[in-house]
Amino acid sequence: MATECPSVLLLRSSSDDPKQDRYHMELRSHGFQCTSIPVLSFEFENLDKLEKMLSEPTEYGGIILTSARGVEAMEKCIEEKISLSAKKKLGLESVGHQAGSAEMLAPMILEGAHPQTKPFLFPCGNLRKETIPTEMQNAGVPLKGLQVYKTCKHTELAQNLTSHVEEKGVPSVIVFFSPSGVQFVLSLLTEIFGDFSALKLVAIGATTSAAMIKHGLSVAAVAKQPSPKSLAECISQCF
Repeated sequence: MATECPSVLLLRSSSDDPKQDRYHMELRSHGFQCTSIPVLSFEFENLDKLEKMLSEPTEYGGIILTSARGVEAMEKCIEEKISLSAKKKLGLESVGHQAGSAEMLAPMILEGAHPQTKPFLFPCGNLRKETIPTEMQNAGVPLKGLQVYKTCKHTELAQNLTSHVEEKGVPSVIVFFSPSGVQFVLSLLTEIFGDFSALKLVAIGATTSAAMIKHGLSVAAVAKQPSPKSLAECISQCF
């Protein structure tokens, strides 16, 4: 690795205290400078419907959560709207968190399901992939999807990227965390970074990588798991 610490730009929101952010801490421990810039903003919706569904946990065979916003929507309903007794009735235990993609998660869901099961509840966003609904339909396993949030471009994305380049220069690595992040940043790459052909563009997961390739971006590396350790190891292999 070069003597000067390579700079990494993470296209995602950091925790409230960047010094305690798990991605920042892991990347610093590998000798990288690190900054996070939020690309997405979210608007919650249909929480009243989700509240009603969660208040009747025995009606569902399980809950499928594929995004942090889906989890947050559910937490809002549980913490603010549902009684403690109902919260206990949910009896939530997580499986499949290591899957890394919908393609890997679907077989894990179906492994413990059967066509006669109660429907699975699927709180999701407006940009959800159809992988899980399609696989479950093909297997004859019922699914009840509910859109509980929509994804939008962060209103200060262009300004924040421009300020970052002015203050810290062009980064050595840019990390994309989602297909929607690719979509929203794509038009700004040349405008803000100029000739970015020398930049190493890294993807979190195969789905994000596919979105980058679809839009004509060269992918330097792909982190197999959406975790700080996996990303740090992935970026380290680029140098």
